[in-house]
Order: sequence, then structure tokens, then C-alpha cells
Amino acid sequence: LDAFAIEVLKLADGQRTREGMLAVLLAAHAAGRLVLQQEGATVTNPDTARAILAHRLGLAIDVLTRNALLIA
Repeated sequence: LDAFAIEVLKLADGQRTREGMLAVLLAAHAAGRLVLQQEGATVTNPDTARAILAHRLGLAIDVLTRNALLIA
């Protein structure tokens, strides 16, 4: 698992929806605890960050589910 998937696994505690997990990731990005890069540049635009994080969150959930670390 990559570092992002591990963070998603920590958030997947049964108390948060996908939107709730996305909100936590967006807050981490806004606070500077989660740095995103796109084409070699740091992402600062909130809309771009939301799109990237939503996509990566979906991918991470798929990987975790396939590896039987989450039950769909």
C-alpha cells in the first residue's frame, strides 16, 4: 500500500462516509499537512485539490477492497 492508501485506511473506521473522508483529506490539504502535485507543480486551487483527492480516494478504496482490507 502507498502512503495515501494507508491514510485512507485510517479514515475508513465505519464512522465516515466517502464524503466525510474526502472532507478530512481536504482539510489536511488546506492546513498544509497533505501536499498535492500535478505535472510537477504544487496544487493550491481548492477545486483542483478536491478533484484530485476524490479520484485518489476512489482508487484507494478500490485497492483496499480488492486486498480484503475493507468490506464493500
